[in-house]
Formats: sequence, structure tokens, C-alpha cells
Amino acid sequence: MRSVDNNGDESEADDYRNEWRILFSPQYIIPMGKTTDFAGNGYGADIDVSRRDLLFTDSEFGFTAGYITVEGKQKIGDDNSNVTSLSICPAALFFGYRVPLIFDRFNHYDALALIPRVSAGLLVMQMDYELLDNGGNVTANKSAVILEPFVKAGILAEAGITRHFFITAGCEYIYMIDSIQGLGIINFSASAGYRF
Repeated sequence: MRSVDNNGDESEADDYRNEWRILFSPQYIIPMGKTTDFAGNGYGADIDVSRRDLLFTDSEFGFTAGYITVEGKQKIGDDNSNVTSLSICPAALFFGYRVPLIFDRFNHYDALALIPRVSAGLLVMQMDYELLDNGGNVTANKSAVILEPFVKAGILAEAGITRHFFITAGCEYIYMIDSIQGLGIINFSASAGYRF
């Protein structure tokens, strides 16, 4: 798109697609599989920074990092312990592909789009727990820090509010690649972002 001034001179063409994007996402967390043995529901937030059309048209490539706090579960396993809380800090690279559903051709942005995306990265998890005796009395408070690789897949729905501001809602499944099979989390997000 080019604009023309009063003298008839044209500006340089604006690239409305090859753009940087930043997104802030509050999240609600639901554990799945064996994760439910030691963790309850939780909440958190993350920040995504990405570039559109970096690899090819309608692609998105970026980095995401965040913080999640999760409720602990009582008396996990056979070791007489209570998990009191979990704090999780994930960081990952992600790739997405935009499927524009409605394009605002006058203002040149996606008014509505679906974005399937996949991520891979590492998370640091701090687990605070109590050790109990056979009578259920607390004998010690412990803490462990665990580093886990993970993969994540899901879909976002994005609505453009203006040329620069947009909102999203999404659902993603996080799978922790651990020796214990089935460590997973579902996260739901409602987000606000800015593109430039």
C-alpha cells in the first residue's frame, strides 16, 4: 500500500505483513495424566515475542517465556509426602501458521485468524513438599528444583481491534518429556497484543 501527498508524490510501500508482535497472556492451568497425582489447578502468564512471515507467508516464529503457580496435592505416591506448591518457569521457541478468516482490506490487518502452533523448550519447576511420618505428622519441609524439556501444541484465535492492537483466546497442551510417562498440562489463555 502507498499513500499520495498533495504534490502527487508516493510514499514508500508499507509492509503490513512482515511485522513484529508482542503478546501478554494470562493463563489458567489444568493438569492432565500423572500430573494430577501431585498437582492441582493453577494460573500464570507468559509473554510472546514473534515475527510474522519470517520463513514464508503467514508463518510466525518466536520466543515465549512465563511463570505458572500450581496448587499442590496431599499425600502423593507411597512416600508419605505432601506437595504444598509448584512454581514453573517455561521458556520455548515456537512456530505457528496463520489462517486468515477475515482480512480488513481497508486497514490492512487480519480482523480474524486462527493460528495453530507448536513449541519446544525447557522449564524449571520448583516443588515444595512436606515429609510425613506414619501418623501423618510433618517431619520436614523440602524443596526440589527440576529441569524438564517440554513440547507444546495448540491453537489460538486472534481478533484484530486496530492495525496495531489485537486480542486472542487459545488452548494448548504441554507435555513434559520425563522418565515418568504422561506428565501433561492444558492451559487456556486470553491475551492482548501489539504489532509493529
